[in-house]
Amino acid sequence: MAAISALTELWSQARVGSEETFDGIWLRATASDDAVCRIDVTNKALDEGVRRPAILSRSPALVSGSSLAYLIAGRDNADLERPSRLGAAGYGPDAIALARSLIAHVTDWSTERAAAPHMTIHPAGTPDSELPKGHVIDKADSRMVLLFTDTNA
Repeated sequence: MAAISALTELWSQARVGSEETFDGIWLRATASDDAVCRIDVTNKALDEGVRRPAILSRSPALVSGSSLAYLIAGRDNADLERPSRLGAAGYGPDAIALARSLIAHVTDWSTERAAAPHMTIHPAGTPDSELPKGHVIDKADSRMVLLFTDTNA
């Protein structure tokens, strides 16, 4: 059995109901953070002591070097409409920093759950000075710019 490094667990104030989607966390984080990815956690990993993610398949995560933090949920029934609280489980030397960053993404999502990003696509090689404000994702043949704007403004 592989050794599991020490677990860091942090909790947000964001809560969800049993039928409520929270996939927007991944979308919102992707629009601002290059460390974002998704992970699949196998039953074998769970059997070996890995903390269960909020979603077994394609759970939102942040990765840096040999460290990882991913979305977790804990049911405490403090709110009957939204009985589960969202948090982050982290492993590795940067676990605390990654878990804090993931909690910040969860908090941002929670304050405006229906927000969607504005995306523009530009040819590869477009200078930064000609791109609109936002998070730039460079691809081989294009530059994508993602930006969430405050719909309450």
